[in-house]
Amino acid sequence: MPKRQHQLAISVKDVSKVFELEGRELLVLSSISFKVKDGEFVSIIGPSGCGKSTLLRIIADIVNPSSGTVMVHGGSAAEARKARKFGFVFQDPVLLPWRTALENVELPLIIAKRNTKEERRRAAELFELVGLSGFESAQPSELSGGMSRRVAIARALVLQPEILLLDEPFGALDEITRQKMNLELQRIWAESRTTALLVTHNVGEAVFLSDRVFVMGTKPGRLISDVAINLPRPRNAELLEKPEFFQYSAHLTRLLMSTIGESKQ
Repeated sequence: MPKRQHQLAISVKDVSKVFELEGRELLVLSSISFKVKDGEFVSIIGPSGCGKSTLLRIIADIVNPSSGTVMVHGGSAAEARKARKFGFVFQDPVLLPWRTALENVELPLIIAKRNTKEERRRAAELFELVGLSGFESAQPSELSGGMSRRVAIARALVLQPEILLLDEPFGALDEITRQKMNLELQRIWAESRTTALLVTHNVGEAVFLSDRVFVMGTKPGRLISDVAINLPRPRNAELLEKPEFFQYSAHLTRLLMSTIGESKQ
């Protein structure tokens, strides 16, 4: 991956979003501002309906903001999308059933007309990076939920994006599988040298993976706290039993509970 020219990866300034709902305007996001540095892993948590996924889609230039700006490495989000700087992993892996696991990873190369021998070698290396060696010819129906998500992560990385956006990628997994996937995601992120922005409902997941955690409130969605997670890396399963991990988790949970209390007023 080429050396970055900007220390700042993402800059969100005064972003708001209004949706039309049954003839009335609904303010979903209100004046959200933050910055993410190159190479950081940042998570966004908040109550259901606070606009976390909408915010991620605005950054990815999938949804337009009603006001405010998003800058990516000094340019617009639209320019970043056209330059294929984003890799996006959704909650549903959305694998094409008629393509093998490896062929699903290679799909962005075909769409981008970069299906060269060298690029396919890169896809094979990513397949190994996500721990799926030996399953190249497997059909999506033959893969477990965790394996399908690994395919989706490899596919998101195959065009060597500078920013990885993850929208609840492990939300449907059981807790043990989710913890294993968190370990894998940490390793993949470190080795691929991307900037990562994760939307999650899981406080423990946010603490384990992140350098910083953004906490959002609701009605309307807004940023209420930016919590730095000062835990050493690489992080392992033993961290989940340490007091520092529980302290961060408890602090973030209290912040979340305060937002839920506000939403009921």
